[in-house]
Amino acid sequence: MTKLTSAEAILQYALLQSGITQQESVGGSLYCELMDQDQAESFRKDLQEKVPDNTEVKMYRLGRGVTGRRQEYVYDFVPRVEVIPDEVDTHVQLEAEIARGR
Repeated sequence: MTKLTSAEAILQYALLQSGITQQESVGGSLYCELMDQDQAESFRKDLQEKVPDNTEVKMYRLGRGVTGRRQEYVYDFVPRVEVIPDEVDTHVQLEAEIARGR
């Protein structure tokens, strides 16, 4: 599957989705008007599957959209941060203490 790797590709993808109005890409964020939270979350999950694996899609509700009947949401595309398992973190801390002579 081809991944969406640019703001322009993401905007073009959003334009093809039904139920989304007032799409706009600003500074790498995608602004859309959708009917409700369920539709917005469904679209976020869909986007997450379509962006590169090292990217995470964050969604925020902004409030009433331009039309007043829909809600406006913004989708941000941020680098995915891998969580370090506790065992690795403890091991790294112990190595640092050994290196400092503790």
